[in-house]
Amino acid sequence: MRVNEITEFDSEFTAFWEDVSQGFEVIGVRDRAFLTWRFCQCPTRQYIVYAVRRGHVLAGYLVVRDYIKHNNKRGFVVDYLVRRHDQEALGALLQHALLAFRARGVHLVTFPVSPSQQADLPVIRRHGFLFHKQGQHLMNQGGPQSNLLQSVKTWHITAADSDMDFV
Repeated sequence: MRVNEITEFDSEFTAFWEDVSQGFEVIGVRDRAFLTWRFCQCPTRQYIVYAVRRGHVLAGYLVVRDYIKHNNKRGFVVDYLVRRHDQEALGALLQHALLAFRARGVHLVTFPVSPSQQADLPVIRRHGFLFHKQGQHLMNQGGPQSNLLQSVKTWHITAADSDMDFV
């Protein structure tokens, strides 16, 4: 597996999202247009994007950013996408990103994980992330889509699907 930093998204990312999204019951759009708008054209944040490949084939990506809080440089994992249960790709991305964070003087990294990403927790924990506190809960009052919540483990929700990254 090879990880490298990229500065733009091409049509390969649209094809990857279209393929990978079939493995999730709920997933936000992650095509070239969205990724470019969200991470390359954002006027208030500067993001770093890593892509991982098996040979010449895209296997996933990870989006991070640095920020200052209480005079300390910190890191934040904003978005990622790999095939469901592809711990090798996610592990390669995390390893690369964490080394790059350290090289930039970042020693504390936050990686918000939704309940839908339980399958990714083992690889995330192997890279030194510890469970800190329970996040916001998704709630449903038995409306017409209430059966959708039964499949929460097949959802893919990250900080990029909200304005959480802009706080």
